[in-house]
Amino acid sequence: MDNIAHAIVLAATSLEARGPVYNVCDELALPGIEWQAKIAKPTDWTGKFVVLPRERTSAHLLQPGNTAQHVVVSSDRIRTELL
Repeated sequence: MDNIAHAIVLAATSLEARGPVYNVCDELALPGIEWQAKIAKPTDWTGKFVVLPRERTSAHLLQPGNTAQHVVVSSDRIRTELL
């Protein structure tokens, strides 16, 4: 998908889209640290990313929930069924 608005129009106006659930995302999903670096570059941010083990991270910075599993989203379905 070139943009999310196009995906929404396809899903809202296609009879084939009745019922299924579609994920809309970039084809290439970057790991978190790479995504953050990609965002930082055009802003000329000169800081440094530091990844700490959980036991060394301050409690107020910890995210709730179980992040041990991977979350992978694919937009293959909307790309093959509606484009």
